[in-house]
Amino acid sequence: MKSYLWIHRVWAGIAIVSLLLVIGTVTGVTSFGWLEVAAFISGLICVWLVVVESHWNWPIGNLNAGCFLAMFIIDRLFANAVLQVVFITLGFWGWYMWLRKGENQEIRPIGKADNLSLYASIAFVVLSLYPIQQLLIAVDGAAPFWDTFTTVLSLAATYLLGKKFVENWYFWITADVIYIALFYDRGRTLTSILYIFFLAMAISGLLGWRKAMQNIAQQALIIEGGTTDV
Repeated sequence: MKSYLWIHRVWAGIAIVSLLLVIGTVTGVTSFGWLEVAAFISGLICVWLVVVESHWNWPIGNLNAGCFLAMFIIDRLFANAVLQVVFITLGFWGWYMWLRKGENQEIRPIGKADNLSLYASIAFVVLSLYPIQQLLIAVDGAAPFWDTFTTVLSLAATYLLGKKFVENWYFWITADVIYIALFYDRGRTLTSILYIFFLAMAISGLLGWRKAMQNIAQQALIIEGGTTDV
């Protein structure tokens, strides 16, 4: 019951923040552009839908990626601009993966990443960093190292998220911390604030998913009639 109330309180909070932001933009109280406002609102909704395990996070995420695509092109963060195109593509894949039912006609549950998936994700981040950074330097991209690092972290996180592996949150938390400073440096104050929200939601998502995994394990033990520590 407490969890149900908490979820609705967060939705109410998102609605209030979004309404105030729209009013502020319409009246000219804030200096934020509509593109950044749309990215902020859709981003909040998307990440919270991930936290509560709703498959609707994927189409909302595609809308959010479209907003960021335009914004990153303007800010010359080219790696993150390309990342949004990849996000949109992966968004359809992730939506399919979350809706696809298993052998028992059950929706894919949360789980821990297998060694191959986890180590491959880490290797992708490490091995992709240098060549992409050099490419961004060649095209005069802004903040080439941090642009690249956040891009490859986000790609690895999206892959793990599509598989519903709890480890995706560690990648998102790392990326969010960097994004907060990166966007503030680029003069995107609202987006920097957004990533503070993202960071808080990612931590909440990690804790919530770990608890859900424990509940799944306990239910399995009850069904099997056994007991053990989780």
